Amino acid sequence: MGFVTCDKLTQDDEFMETEVVQKLERLLVDMGCTIIYEGKLRDPDVVAYCGDSLLIIEAKGVPTKFKVMGRDKGKPKSESTVRVQFRHWLAEVIAELMERECQWYTKSAGWVKEAFSMISQKISAKYIAVFGYHEKYINVLEKKKQAVERLGYEIWLIDKEGKVCKYLAQS
Repeated sequence: MGFVTCDKLTQDDEFMETEVVQKLERLLVDMGCTIIYEGKLRDPDVVAYCGDSLLIIEAKGVPTKFKVMGRDKGKPKSESTVRVQFRHWLAEVIAELMERECQWYTKSAGWVKEAFSMISQKISAKYIAVFGYHEKYINVLEKKKQAVERLGYEIWLIDKEGKVCKYLAQS
């Protein structure tokens, strides 16, 4: 299974992070990658060994249009609240990737030690943010594209069918 252009993805308004991670893991295995770590709290969502690279991945789903907690649970969120949530989730994932990069170089986290115990050679690490495909993520990404490109992180968009578009990727 390979990557497709973004216009071939199917947008869905209900796509939880756990579903994104499941679809992503299935795609990586189909591509011949080995999943060597599945995230725990405060760790990457997925770490996979692919060819000569270690993929360190943080993922987010699509924010729901409905409130999920509190006394207003089930009531619709305002459009501006949903728009802000897309922006916040993108920023959160980028910050998490920055933290993972620091952990990788300082070897300060358990997931890093676990990754090193499974691979014997010195390999490079790629940092990838994966989001459930939604036009609102693209709108936010377009505004932050230059900054994200300078960081060197890849951005992948995935749909519920498991198709992935490399929205921003290093060549």
